[in-house]
Amino acid sequence: MVSMLKWYEETGDNEDVVISSRVRLARNLSSYPFPVKMSVKQADELVEELKNRLSTLEEEGRSFHYVSMKNMSDTDKVALVERHLVSETLIMKQEPAGAMLSEDEAVSVLLNEEDHIRIQALAGGMNLEKAWRVADKLDDDINRSFPYAYHEKLGYLTSFPTNVGTGLRASFMLHLPAIAGTKRLAGIASDIGRFGVTIRGNGAGNLYQIYNQKTLGQTEQEIMQNLTTIAGQIIKQERRIRRKITQENPVGIEDTLLRSYGILKYCKTLEIEEAMNLLSDIQFGLSSGILKLEEQGKKSVYPLMMGIQPAHLQRLAGRPLEDEEREIIRADYIKQNLPEIVI
Repeated sequence: MVSMLKWYEETGDNEDVVISSRVRLARNLSSYPFPVKMSVKQADELVEELKNRLSTLEEEGRSFHYVSMKNMSDTDKVALVERHLVSETLIMKQEPAGAMLSEDEAVSVLLNEEDHIRIQALAGGMNLEKAWRVADKLDDDINRSFPYAYHEKLGYLTSFPTNVGTGLRASFMLHLPAIAGTKRLAGIASDIGRFGVTIRGNGAGNLYQIYNQKTLGQTEQEIMQNLTTIAGQIIKQERRIRRKITQENPVGIEDTLLRSYGILKYCKTLEIEEAMNLLSDIQFGLSSGILKLEEQGKKSVYPLMMGIQPAHLQRLAGRPLEDEEREIIRADYIKQNLPEIVI
C-alpha cells in the first residue's frame, strides 16, 4: 500500500487561518445498553465484538489498527490525545475501551467512549466536506454490521441530549493571532453563540476551535453550512486585522517575528506555552508572506506544535522527564525541526 500523507501534511482551502477541519459522529448500538448503564462484562463484550468486526476495516486506501486503552501506558495514551486521535474521556475510562486508528491519523473510531461508537475524520485546512465524506461512508459501512439506536422523530440516540439528532459535531481549528491580540474573542464568542456555534481554546499558540452546539432539528448539511459561513466571517476578520497591523508597523512586525525565530533557533530551554506562542508567530509570518522558507512546501509549523507536547517529548526520550529536562528536550527538538527561513 502506498504511504499516505498525514492529515496535517495535506493542503486545504484558507490554510493561512484554518489549521484543520473535523467531523465527529456519535452512534450507539441498539443491541446494548448505553455505556453509562453497561456492566463491565457487557462493555468487554461490546468492545470485542466491535474490534473483531472492524479489524478488516479499510476506507479510501486507509488501513486501521486497534489500540486497547487498558494495554497502553499513560504516556502513550496522552500522546494520542495530543495528536487529537482520541479524547481525554476515552483514556480516562476504567471500563473496557479502545480505538481503531488509521495509519495517516486522519480517521479514528472510538469504542465505548461516552457512546458505543465515535467516528472522527480530520482534514487539513478548510475541508469539512472531505472530512464529512470519509466519516459518512465509514458510518454507513459500520451500520451495515451493527444496527444503530435510532428514533423516527428524534434521530440517532446518544448518551448526551445535546448530541441527539444527527449526532454530528463539526469543527474547524483556527489560528487567530490577530484577533486574539486585539482582545476581540469575547465579542466573537457572544455573536456566534446566537447561531448555535461555540469557540474555545486556552490561548496557547493562538489556536481556537469553533464547533456546532445543536445537532437536533437540522440536517448534517445545514449544520456544516452554518459553521462554514460563520468560520468564513471569522477568517475575514482575522485577515483584515492582520493586514492592518502589518501595514501600520511593517518593520516592527518583521522584527518581532525574526526575534521569535531567533529564540526558537538558539535558545536552550523552552516552556510549552512560550514555545507555542513563538511558533504561532512563525506561522503568522509564513502565512502572511513576511517570512519565507528556503525550501518550498507546506507552510505550516502545526506538526511542530504537536511534537513539542509533554507526552510526545517523553516518548521521544523513552523515560519519565522532570520539567527542566523536558524544556531542554523541547528546545532541542524545535532546533532540529524548525524550517530554515530566508533572511
